[in-house]
Amino acid sequence: MVFSLLFRMIKNNAKLETILRLSKLFRIILNNYVAGNFNKTTITIAGSNFTRLKGSWKYKDFVNKNWLTQNMSFSGDSPADLPKLNSNDQIIINESGLAIQMTGDLKNYFRPATLTDKGEVTERLIEQSFPFPAVKMQVVQLSAANVFFSPNKQKIRSAQIGMRVFIENGKDILELTVRDFEPTDFLSNTYNDYASWADLPVMQYFPLRIHFERVN
Repeated sequence: MVFSLLFRMIKNNAKLETILRLSKLFRIILNNYVAGNFNKTTITIAGSNFTRLKGSWKYKDFVNKNWLTQNMSFSGDSPADLPKLNSNDQIIINESGLAIQMTGDLKNYFRPATLTDKGEVTERLIEQSFPFPAVKMQVVQLSAANVFFSPNKQKIRSAQIGMRVFIENGKDILELTVRDFEPTDFLSNTYNDYASWADLPVMQYFPLRIHFERVN
């Protein structure tokens, strides 16, 4: 026996609710198949990961630093030159876009910027054990970033970064993947090697992966 169901979708802030209601006739037909007396249920569907980015986020960990250290030497780059991050660094995301409160080296890259959601992609966390886990990552376009990632040199343009929010030990974690930059003060040899063959953005193959914890 085949039945057709009609769903009514209503938007509830960042979530979508589906109201499923069975008519009296439908309940009579299914009398021998459906237990209970309830004729209505609500199914909540989480919205895009992009909607979960809003808030204040404090630096927690440079999660792929060890992987970078182990692999960058093939191009002659020095781990000592990698960005130094500060435990008080914060990213603030709201309706206006992205703002920063930073004293660590991330301030050399980020600028106040508007954000454009470019959709989800599958990202392999190559810094973890094989087989590398695949996760869904939101690609977000910044209206402005210093892609030279340097305190002394500037090239300001729009740039794409990856963002993913997940729960770890009961806390919201923002995973930031910096993948669109043209480094001059660190990883410059690696960038030049990859630029000769890699698709854009070049550093998607050698990103910086940084975790932030939600403040509010």
